[in-house]
Amino acid sequence: VKPWEVRAIQAGFGVDVSHQDRLRTPSRRYFLATLPWYLFLLVSPFVLGLVLCVLPRSAKFLLVPALLFLWSWMLIAATCLGAVEVVYRFLHPLSFTGIAGAAMLVETALSRTGRTPR
Repeated sequence: VKPWEVRAIQAGFGVDVSHQDRLRTPSRRYFLATLPWYLFLLVSPFVLGLVLCVLPRSAKFLLVPALLFLWSWMLIAATCLGAVEVVYRFLHPLSFTGIAGAAMLVETALSRTGRTPR
């Protein structure tokens, strides 16, 4: 809250909101607890890029991670370039691509060690 807004709120309602950023409200605690998830969502396009680097070029399903990679980067571009301000909820569609990319990495790692995923 800007200083002039603090003065206006205090004049209009008689409430001091100058230190509201230090309050540990339930919504703020929830948001801080979800930071690892938001980091995963931000990293998910890179996970799909890693999948494309790790998969052999003769892989039969190379088109799927390539399309997911392209879609996730288009979503990141639209979120960053098309939004007026940063809104983390716009990253939630990346959860599917991130989980799919992580599953592809695990499957590739297991197949290289000789274990087959069940």
